[in-house]
Parts: sequence; structure tokens; C-alpha cells
Amino acid sequence: MYAQARRAIFAGRLDPAALFQHDAKGLAALLAPDQRDQLMPVLTAKPTKGKSAFSGYPTEIADGYHLLDAGPRTFGTLTAHPGKPGEPGELAVDAKYVIAYAFDDVHVAGLTNPAEIVSFLRVDETYVVRSGPAFADAGHGLWIENGQSAYSSVGCAAADEGFLAPGYANPPAVSLAGEHQDAPGYYDPKYPVPTLDGCPSN
Repeated sequence: MYAQARRAIFAGRLDPAALFQHDAKGLAALLAPDQRDQLMPVLTAKPTKGKSAFSGYPTEIADGYHLLDAGPRTFGTLTAHPGKPGEPGELAVDAKYVIAYAFDDVHVAGLTNPAEIVSFLRVDETYVVRSGPAFADAGHGLWIENGQSAYSSVGCAAADEGFLAPGYANPPAVSLAGEHQDAPGYYDPKYPVPTLDGCPSN
């Protein structure tokens, strides 16, 4: 069960196909048929300005940006527990994690802050595995439920369109730090997910 949750996190947040080709088929293939049918319109929808799906699945890098060769770094916890009371055949895994995406930049001499090249995605979500006669065959398998997330140190124009870009994409007037940006929940899964993302409201 832990392996199923890890595969889903990889497919949605770390897989180069999702990040750079904006292809969510790998994640969709891991889901129960019923949820796959429900989510395919969301997973394949083109991002729309002002209606950001950035914090949802999959994470997509904005065109023209590249990560360092080391790739994203992930840390957090997975905790298994029984599913909903009265639902035999249901097991759940709570995932609490942070992903740091370190971007390459050909103009490193002009950088003044690590936040300009490292973007953070903080996520709490629950994965549920259903099996047995209590569920229809199409409901057997992995489901993603009850998620919340926040990001920090990102390019705000790209985030507004549903894409991930580094902080150095922001014009000088956009601040990457401040009262809310310093909340430990952005970087440490032991703390609650912040209620505000790292960009000013439109």
C-alpha cells in the first residue's frame, strides 16, 4: 500500500513525463477505474489563466525552464490506517510531504537569494485503496482523497496559469519573502499546510 502511494506521488509530482511533457497518463494508470474516469477531464485539461490548477495533479514545469540534474528532492511521511468506519475493504495512507524543485539558471551571477532558484510544494493528502465485495469492481484500486497544498518561491505569473516556474521569473516588484512566506509549514511536513500560497492575490 505504501508502494502504491509512492508511485502516485512520483507519477504526479516527479515523473519527467508529467513535469516537462505535461502528460498525466502515468498517474491516471495507477488509479481505480472509477476515479480515473472522474479525473481524466481534470488531468488532461489545459490550464486557464486565473483558474490555477498548479497545486493539483500533475505538477507541470512551465515551458522554457529546466531543473538541475540532481532532480527534485522529496521528504515527508506516509502513515497507514483503516479507512472510513463501516467500510470493510478500505485502507488509507496519509501523505505529508514537501518537494523542493531546484531550477537551473544560466544567469547565476544575478541571483541574490536561494528562493530565486528553489521552489517548494507542500502537500497533505490521503490515498485510499479499496477492495472486496463492498465495492464495485470499477471502484477497486487507488483513490486520491482529501488533499491540500501550498507553494512558495515560485514564478507567480506561471503559477496563475497552472505551471511551476522558479522565483527568478518574477519581476523585482514581486517579493518572495514575508510574514506568510516564512511559515514553517511551507518547508516542514510536521507543521500544517499554510493557508496562503507564496504569491500575492490577484
